[in-house]
Amino acid sequence: KTEEDKFERAEGIIDLMIEHHVENLKFLDFGCGEGHIAKTILTQKPTVSIGYDIVVPDNKILPWEEQHDNLLLTTDLEKVKSQGPFDVILVYDVLDHASNPIEALKTIKELSHDKTKIFVRCHPWCSRHGGHLYQDVNKAFAHMFLTDEQIKTLTGKDVAFCQKVLFPHKTYVNWFNQLAFKVRHENTDRNIIEPFFRDTPAVAANLAKMFGTQNFPTHQLEQSFLDFVLLLKNE
Repeated sequence: KTEEDKFERAEGIIDLMIEHHVENLKFLDFGCGEGHIAKTILTQKPTVSIGYDIVVPDNKILPWEEQHDNLLLTTDLEKVKSQGPFDVILVYDVLDHASNPIEALKTIKELSHDKTKIFVRCHPWCSRHGGHLYQDVNKAFAHMFLTDEQIKTLTGKDVAFCQKVLFPHKTYVNWFNQLAFKVRHENTDRNIIEPFFRDTPAVAANLAKMFGTQNFPTHQLEQSFLDFVLLLKNE
């Protein structure tokens, strides 16, 4: 959780998600958190790098904003719109935590042009750490078996809001189709499910019931991350 760690993580995300350099392009990190990605990508010399989030990081004094040279970190959507449209947009682990993913995608579309590439990572609730409890309760699928009250008792923290996505690929593609995005590329990162979950009758039955099936939901539980590159369909 040091600044060095955060910038190292930002470099890893850029290397993983962005398929080309953004030199002389307009870059937007939609849902930027503390803005480490928007700052790190400045080494690639974009014409502008913007980090936008609706949440003010806990360690920032209101109003949270930073602006200098070609960098802007802000919670003011109008300021973001004034800099757009953008050539490259990163949406990293955002849609699952949006109160209205369709509205978020609508905003992203408004910030795009016909050639914009939108790099999206989804982290579904049904994945092993979809509840984001790995720093406090480092047990796979803990969020699916514990209530919000139990989690708060264990960790002393409120549970982060998350869309309870049970059928990841179908759900995300449906969201994209509603806003007329075209999936140009996709990849699913899977993890093997430990035998404990399948071979313990009470656990297996509980999971199957949660998914509304008699079969163990191996396919859904294995999907840890789903990555997409989106374009506008009229491109």
